[in-house]
Amino acid sequence: MHYRRGENIIAPFYTVLGAINRGKYDLKSKIFSIGEDDFAGWQRLERENLTMVMVIDVSNSTYPYVKVFADILSNLTEYFKMTKQDRIGLISLQGTQAKVMNHPTFNYRIVTGNLLKLKVHGETPLADGLLKARAMVRLEQYRKPGSKNLVMLLSDCYPEPLTGLYEDLFDEPAYRDAIRAAALFRKERISLLVINPTFGRTDDQKLSPGERLAQRIVQEGGGKLITLQRARGTMDDAYAAPSGAEIRMIIHGIEEMFGKTDTMGSNLHMLQNR
Repeated sequence: MHYRRGENIIAPFYTVLGAINRGKYDLKSKIFSIGEDDFAGWQRLERENLTMVMVIDVSNSTYPYVKVFADILSNLTEYFKMTKQDRIGLISLQGTQAKVMNHPTFNYRIVTGNLLKLKVHGETPLADGLLKARAMVRLEQYRKPGSKNLVMLLSDCYPEPLTGLYEDLFDEPAYRDAIRAAALFRKERISLLVINPTFGRTDDQKLSPGERLAQRIVQEGGGKLITLQRARGTMDDAYAAPSGAEIRMIIHGIEEMFGKTDTMGSNLHMLQNR
């Protein structure tokens, strides 16, 4: 939607993206030539309050995306017209138990700061993280009846600890517990978005256990899955930082959950230029 003063709100992300698509960025000088006609706008929509809980797995495969989540979070009020009535919570998957870094708050800067402080270490208590996110959402629903919710899980979906007693990995308690926890999201109408960074594979290769579990969590939880693939290398290889296309995919996934699942109470769309 084209920006109109007094009718809607400037959408910086799509304003810049649209200008690039129309050739208004000079690579040599690194200067934009954006005029008034280039501005895109958000639609003004009345909606119910939102509780968004971020569950972050800080394993080696997901760590490069933590900075992306912090960047998105720092601009969330612009992207999704969030207000001080909307709250964000943060849970980290580190060690033997998931850790609540922030109970839902409208102070997004504190959450962003805690995101950037996360360090890679420990196991991935996936089921515990999902259950703590569920409890956090339910408490907010009790405090603010009618409020909407979204849980975003960033994980490679390799839960721990493992017993090593089962031939089928999905018989491990850590896997079974994660699937059972996800099923509660569908039952209790809690919106779930899973972002799953994973090693890439050829067409004749089977899905990895992490990919399979991510699909199962979404299937049981009634949510949406975004898979972000990386070229397969040695286990010592660091994951490359996300591309611009992947960042846009994440933003679009959040946006789609807001609108498609009625998380915001009415369709809240990130509107592109005409």
